[in-house]
Amino acid sequence: MEPISTYNVIDVYNDPEIGKDIKMKGNKYPKETIVAIDKNTNLLPVKVYIPALENMSPGDGTKKANIQFDWNTLEINKVFTTSLVNKITEAESITQGKKTSAAYQELQNAVQTAKQNLNTVNTIDDLQNAVNELQAAIDKFNSSADVLQEKVYTVNAELIQIDTTTPMTLGTSMNKIIKLSEKDNTVKYEIQFKPFTENGKTLNIVELYSIENGESKKAKIIENSADEYNKTFIFTRQTLQEPDIMLDILTDLNIDKKENMQKFSLVFDWTTKKDFKKEPEKPVEEKVNLTLTGENISSNPAAGQIAKGTNVTVTVVPASNKEVQSFTVNGADKKSDLINNQYTFNIDRDTQINVEYKDITSPGNNNSGSGGGGGSSSSSENSGSTERGSSNNTVKETKQNETVTITEEEVAKSAPSVKNIKFKDVKDNHWAIDAIKFLAQKGIMVGTGNGNFEPNGKLSKVMLISILARISGDEIENAEKTNFTDIPQNAWYKNDVAWAVKIGIISVSGNKFNPNASLTRSETTVIIGKYLGNKNIKLEETNKQINFKDSKDIPASSMQYVEKLAKYGIIKGDASGKFNPESSLTRAETASIITRLIKAVGK
Repeated sequence: MEPISTYNVIDVYNDPEIGKDIKMKGNKYPKETIVAIDKNTNLLPVKVYIPALENMSPGDGTKKANIQFDWNTLEINKVFTTSLVNKITEAESITQGKKTSAAYQELQNAVQTAKQNLNTVNTIDDLQNAVNELQAAIDKFNSSADVLQEKVYTVNAELIQIDTTTPMTLGTSMNKIIKLSEKDNTVKYEIQFKPFTENGKTLNIVELYSIENGESKKAKIIENSADEYNKTFIFTRQTLQEPDIMLDILTDLNIDKKENMQKFSLVFDWTTKKDFKKEPEKPVEEKVNLTLTGENISSNPAAGQIAKGTNVTVTVVPASNKEVQSFTVNGADKKSDLINNQYTFNIDRDTQINVEYKDITSPGNNNSGSGGGGGSSSSSENSGSTERGSSNNTVKETKQNETVTITEEEVAKSAPSVKNIKFKDVKDNHWAIDAIKFLAQKGIMVGTGNGNFEPNGKLSKVMLISILARISGDEIENAEKTNFTDIPQNAWYKNDVAWAVKIGIISVSGNKFNPNASLTRSETTVIIGKYLGNKNIKLEETNKQINFKDSKDIPASSMQYVEKLAKYGIIKGDASGKFNPESSLTRAETASIITRLIKAVGK
């Protein structure tokens, strides 16, 4: 029977130099021999050489013997699996690192197989094969490719119209800086759009499709209502660095007519490619609460939750026959710190400010405010609304359960300047008294007849247009006529409407104008914002950061105008920091807004 393997030793008996066994001196002999047998083997004849016996009696060192097996006492000798156990330990110590998940999982599978082999190897060859297989798995994992890192960059691009039906202004609504993410030969494109104006109507992109290999793929859309570019369209492609991409774009003008999908070519300038640098996340601001109590008191930023460490300016506006009696900050008297009815401080904790007024007793001692706006009374904002009229007719319009009444006597065709005008329904301590007087004296808002102003009356579309027409300085009488069926030829406001349509500050579809429809705060900002744009008026941004708590409720089509007018300080939020886009404006609120607008333009 041939041995499978042998274990040779050199000792004092057969050492080539000093061995005692002359017969075996210089020769190696196996001390341990492995042979293959099965359970049918009961006796195994062997020949054993014993050096000591050979020394004592030459020729007697070799003996024959039989090894008898008792298979009932069989035990598995695991000494020979040590090398496999060590190799398994080595493999288990390897971490995934930058390697792919698939490569790491393949290594883990090899480890599990090696663990199973521990209980099945019967021979040295089996053991060595198991060790070699696991080593091969380790080598394969170490030589496998690292995970491909996502590459994010930007490149400039331009939208070029293909069909002649495409509005020319649509291309200008796209952010020309396109963000791309490249990984595993797949590119993700992120394209941003903002609202655009076409023929006096504000439009938005509602659907976008990319064309690749003749197949049209709809892009995913993400709404960014707080950003100038209020919509982001995302799609992926399998081709890298394409010179141009064919796009089909649908606007809300033709959303019901998808056959009118407009075609564009998105052309890239790859010389502008830059690594994308993500802006660091802003640390979470610690907020403190500002509470204002009393009449005709406001703050910038608005009262409510304010970032700790912010400089806050509080403004009080006494009525014309009032003066400040007390002004306290967290109970401490700060009246002496009021300068021109304003108090500025750095807010670092919850703060409550209270103001109280008293009647002016000495003639000429009038501490009234600047008249630019009011405080945070029950009104949602110290901004205003207005109108215009000329005959004795009264028109009523209901919108959202609100009625707008226009008495045409209000407009006074010559818009005379009145120095000491006084309205029966506006008390001297009304929060908007200064704004109302300011506009009345300029003939911009001159009342609704019978000595009344109707400060709580609602703002209509024609009211606001007539106010802007007055302050524009344009030749309103020269405006082209309109064909609206709901505007009589003798209507006092017909020229104002024609002027507004001509310069594009309002957009109307169809043959009806709905002059008496009430306006929401959101709609009002759009009209005023377009008016400023038509006049190329850019004002000082007195408020750099605008963050209304209900910004998600502001329509995307009006967001840019809301932000612009808020930064100019022309519109403001309520005491809780909300804009309330769907609320109607009162005439008093409109008076406050228009007063701020006139004074801001006149700076």
